[in-house]
Amino acid sequence: MTPINPNTARVQQPITTVIMECNHSLGFRESPPAVGERIFCFKCNVPRAITSKMPQWRYKCIVCHTARYFGGAELSAMTFASKHSITNHHTVNVYRGTELIETVGAHHSNGLQIPLDIPIKED
Repeated sequence: MTPINPNTARVQQPITTVIMECNHSLGFRESPPAVGERIFCFKCNVPRAITSKMPQWRYKCIVCHTARYFGGAELSAMTFASKHSITNHHTVNVYRGTELIETVGAHHSNGLQIPLDIPIKED
């Protein structure tokens, strides 16, 4: 159980944020402590009980490997993933913790083909 700084964390490993009874939070890359377990709060300088756990939202481009964490902000993760996909024509995966939630822009890898039924006007 090694706490990490989510601002400098490598995006390849998912982060789970734990919220303590003092409302301070701490991120863990692997095996976060269970709810109810006591851990040391570095801001309060005393042990505190964990009240909840929250896997972080993130996106990762499978083409250029751009990636970013969004904490609990699902809408922001989806928005930035869509923007990256549309702007760069890349396929982007959106995760909640380790769970793949959505793949955005998968049509870009096949080339966008839109069937058009255009009526031909004959004289």
